[in-house]
Amino acid sequence: MYSKRTDSRHINDLWVINTTSNKRPTLETYKYHMPGEDEYYKTELHVFDIPSKSNIKVQLDTVKQQSIQVYRAPRLKSSYDDDFSPSLLLSKKGKIYYSTISRDRKKLDICVADINTGETKVLIEERFNTYIESRPLVLLNNETEMLHWAERSGWAHYYLYDTEGNLKNEVTSGSYHVERAIGVDEKSRTLYFTAHGIPKNQDPYYEHLYKINLNGSGLQALNPGDYNTSTSMADSNAYFVNNYSRVNTVPKSELRSIPENLL
Repeated sequence: MYSKRTDSRHINDLWVINTTSNKRPTLETYKYHMPGEDEYYKTELHVFDIPSKSNIKVQLDTVKQQSIQVYRAPRLKSSYDDDFSPSLLLSKKGKIYYSTISRDRKKLDICVADINTGETKVLIEERFNTYIESRPLVLLNNETEMLHWAERSGWAHYYLYDTEGNLKNEVTSGSYHVERAIGVDEKSRTLYFTAHGIPKNQDPYYEHLYKINLNGSGLQALNPGDYNTSTSMADSNAYFVNNYSRVNTVPKSELRSIPENLL
């Protein structure tokens, strides 16, 4: 198992007035790192071996002002109702994939650490002059490849990398926004994802489900229509629940299968 520990004892206090909790306003105090201050949160990432009661400290760069996010394995759709399902690491091969983002949220690094030694390596660097958004990393092909979501072109798209950090190709491209990956068929090397703005004659806020080959070819809509949709894909990627509506229509739901020639 792993755990993050953050030291904020050296951070100065910030005070706010809470005017809604009681009839008389109260003073609330908490630690807060203001932009530009020399002191900042110190974060540690530890890996624990329960049987031996030992732990290994991941070799983070403590000089940088950054936040740490560990990538976790997506839960199976069939286990969503189980509140006691454990949250597992993304990798099953003794690695911790994680991201670090700078205090101004303009520098994002995708990293990997060895779970046995704590040794770490930066795989992907994103450097923008604007606020960086991110999405969960997707591992595939026996953890030899990964899908990384980024807005480096001004539009949000997926990029295919090997797990050494080498770019293989851009999977999605064009003047539209990819929202998220909801399934990968490794056998057919197909990515299923939701996106906004692909149909040019529709409200660009409408979301639809698409499939595309990992080499960037074969983009195809799976639930087209002049509606906004909300999609839930089965673990098998063989079918999905399509919820669709507009402000002037009654919401509807339907179960759709992926045609065999798309699998």
